[in-house]
Amino acid sequence: MKSILTSAAIILLAVALSVAGSFLTPQSPAQAQNPAEERPEKLSKLIDQYRAEVENRKADHERQREAHRDRLRAAQEHREHPHREDEELERDLDQQRHRIQNMHVAAEHLEQAGMHDLAHRIHREAEESEQLLHERLKQRRNTEHHRRHPDHELHAMLYQLHVEVKRLKQEVHQLREAVLDRSERPDKE
Repeated sequence: MKSILTSAAIILLAVALSVAGSFLTPQSPAQAQNPAEERPEKLSKLIDQYRAEVENRKADHERQREAHRDRLRAAQEHREHPHREDEELERDLDQQRHRIQNMHVAAEHLEQAGMHDLAHRIHREAEESEQLLHERLKQRRNTEHHRRHPDHELHAMLYQLHVEVKRLKQEVHQLREAVLDRSERPDKE
């Protein structure tokens, strides 16, 4: 963030010096002008836009830092108690598997007792419970995969950096155009 602000300050200094240099050339007579008249509207708009974007980036950066701190806190908690959640989850999953198995056994007993409708309904409920259990296991695997392979976060951060660099290049280009427009203006008059 400091390097971005430093770069922005250097660019603004260069723009200010080049604009000041165009006023001091021997071709143009030295005239006292109102400071508001010195800055063309386009340049002031660009500067205002730049300042707003810098503030937005600061806010985005702070949100990212806060999210990163939250992830670090969660990772620290997981390091302190790595197996507690896993053990509780395994116990819960085993209980659900056992219930599903018991439901199928109960449905078979009901079929043998001649209660086919009730047996069919219990088999269907057991199958639905099995599907929910499989979805839960799939979510758990995905969560563990993301926990073990945080590369996607790195790629997202690199992409965001790429976008910010591209934005900076556009701003430099706009500032350069504004300076060139400003430097060409005294020659035309």
